[in-house]
Amino acid sequence: MRLVRVHTLREREAGHGEQWQTDTAALVAMLSERAAVNVRLALVADTQQWRLHHGQVTFDDDAPLKERAWRYSTATFLELRLPGPTVAALLRGDDQDVHDLRVVSPGPASSSASTHRLRGQEERDRVTTPWPRTEWTINRDIDAPQPGYGLLIGDGPSFLNFDQALSA
Repeated sequence: MRLVRVHTLREREAGHGEQWQTDTAALVAMLSERAAVNVRLALVADTQQWRLHHGQVTFDDDAPLKERAWRYSTATFLELRLPGPTVAALLRGDDQDVHDLRVVSPGPASSSASTHRLRGQEERDRVTTPWPRTEWTINRDIDAPQPGYGLLIGDGPSFLNFDQALSA
């Protein structure tokens, strides 16, 4: 499942607990204006390239990020800081070079994103921040290839399957 979640940290607007739809083009524009954003990417091997399977983007967070890269024969998991325009291009569906890997998107993202405004200290998907935040969720094309199953043994920790590695 390809999921892009964008957190705006230190959100100051009112109206917490609300849900609505946001135009994906507005998110692309916001990302394009950022010098750099923190990302967590799950990539699946696809011939000579890597297909974006899951992405989580955090911006307005200047805290130091401990970069991680776990590479396996069928999957790669990255946690790093990338230029905002690079992430915006991935969201648009454009191929990009990331961490010496050719990353392709499974197609253009949906034209809208589910938007949720959350209170400070509110947990969602194992993420809690002391300040209020807004999360946007963009679902991928359901026809996109799914990751294989089985053990992941490589230059990172070993996992029983892809989903276990994704949640680590």
